[in-house]
Amino acid sequence: MITDKEREDFKEIIGASHISKISAFFIERGIKAGRSGTYYSSVFISRVFNAYRGLSNPTIEKGIWEYLRHLKELKEEQAALLEDLKKNNNE
Repeated sequence: MITDKEREDFKEIIGASHISKISAFFIERGIKAGRSGTYYSSVFISRVFNAYRGLSNPTIEKGIWEYLRHLKELKEEQAALLEDLKKNNNE
């Protein structure tokens, strides 16, 4: 289950519309509900993310962690690109 501290950190990292971004990532990566084979609804993702009534779902929680790793990789790529641009601009 996602802790209160993690939840607040995730919201800060992901930013506004965090549930919509997570939902879009799930669709992009094909993360679906096991039994029905359908995509998770934003409402269900939100309930797991916010631990509504103690709700937990290992697939969604794992997907959220994957999304955070994905964001970290994107930020690292952007930082490297910016560094290359600065380097080339100074030459």
